[in-house]
Amino acid sequence: PNDLISWLSRSAINRSVAGRHAASFIKKTFAIPANDWVPIFATALAFPKVANALGISPGEAETTFEKAKMHIIKKAFINFAIIFAFIIILSIIYSSLIKTDFLFSDDYGLAQDHFTRNQSYLLEIIQSTSSEGRFVLGLFWYGISNHIEYLSFIRILAIIGLGLSAYVIYIILKIYGSKADHAFLVSLLVCTLPSFQIFVSFLVLTPFVYATLLSLIAGLLSFCPSLKQKSTNTKYRTIQFLISMVLFVIAMHINQPATMTYWAVGIVPLLSL
Repeated sequence: PNDLISWLSRSAINRSVAGRHAASFIKKTFAIPANDWVPIFATALAFPKVANALGISPGEAETTFEKAKMHIIKKAFINFAIIFAFIIILSIIYSSLIKTDFLFSDDYGLAQDHFTRNQSYLLEIIQSTSSEGRFVLGLFWYGISNHIEYLSFIRILAIIGLGLSAYVIYIILKIYGSKADHAFLVSLLVCTLPSFQIFVSFLVLTPFVYATLLSLIAGLLSFCPSLKQKSTNTKYRTIQFLISMVLFVIAMHINQPATMTYWAVGIVPLLSL
């Protein structure tokens, strides 16, 4: 749709011919999501000549655009409600972790660093984690060590990250044809697997939740558009791929095994064949 508008806006060819082709195109456009055809009516409002070429009256364009805008607002509200539901349900499931403050033996090192760290502690911890290829993990551990007294809050942040991960899994399953209720339940079950229980429980492992989240988003950007939607916009797909690789590299610098969730996203399209 954006390419069509750009062409109509610049072109000096016969507007009636363009209008006939555009009218046919727009009839088909109504069958696709609102966020794809909103630009047509937004541009029609901004460029009267384009509206004329499309055969759309100003009143019709404005009315349709308002309906499209309300559709997007409604969809955004529903998505926010789903994210909120994931976070609330997971908070209830993991409530025993945030009711009281406690440490596991693996967390004692961060607690000790909180009381014995010196001015070079940040450099030391980054050097230590960088030697294992986990530079970003060092930054997480530095922040946790500095705020070790807020144990429940740190675990709440991990649960929020887990809720966002569940939402991304939900979106991926929906893209590949799963029913909304099935996708919601599967996403919730995945985020209660033993590995995620450990991530949320151990302070030293809470950053791994965000490695999983970033790798899921990277997988969504890398695999879903190319395999399901079959986008032909090379520039759009290139930007998506570059963003996904940046997220993948950041996740790798938190925890490499957790980042392998990226490849799990690539398997989902094969299961939907």
